Amino acid sequence: MRNVRRMAEHGELCIKLGQLSHPITGTPLFRSFRELSCFAAMLGYEHRR
Repeated sequence: MRNVRRMAEHGELCIKLGQLSHPITGTPLFRSFRELSCFAAMLGYEHRR
C-alpha cells in the first residue's frame, strides 16, 4: 500500500481532524489519515477545487 502524502501547511489540521471523535459514540471520525485524505479529496472534487 502506498503512503499518504500530506502538505506541511495542512499538517496541524490533519492532526486535529484525525484526533476528533464522535460526540455520542466516542469512536474516531476517521480511522486513519488515509480515510481523512479520501474524504478531503471527495469534498474537493464535489466543490471543484
